[in-house]
Amino acid sequence: MAQVDYLHLCDLAFMDEAGKHCIIGMFDIVRAISFPCTHPTMTVAMRVLSQPGEAIKLKFELGRPNGNVIVTLPMDIVAGPDGGANINLNLQQVQFPEAGRYTLKIVQGQETLASRSIRLQKIDPPQQAPPAPQSDKKKLH
Repeated sequence: MAQVDYLHLCDLAFMDEAGKHCIIGMFDIVRAISFPCTHPTMTVAMRVLSQPGEAIKLKFELGRPNGNVIVTLPMDIVAGPDGGANINLNLQQVQFPEAGRYTLKIVQGQETLASRSIRLQKIDPPQQAPPAPQSDKKKLH
């Protein structure tokens, strides 16, 4: 059985030329003025540990506050020579129907290997500043 070493939700993740997993902008809260809302782009970055060269079947799930799954992605992974695999799942245009706590899960068979939550929070729209007062002085040209 595989193990999840880490699981992060972030703005961007990639592997650099030296093999380092670069994870930028980790977050666990998304704020929106109204719902449903669409998040344009985010990445699930994780490291899975298993036996060297092992083929691993996993599934990523994103669940609503009521438990209904809104995103499911199957993953077929092959562990590297050290038994590890770094994975970046790029999610585009994910729609969140309502505010609340959503759950990210990594599942193997019927077992949840790792989970993280993300909170969707409704916020008030930004207040507009009042217009600047106009000067009564006339400009000289």
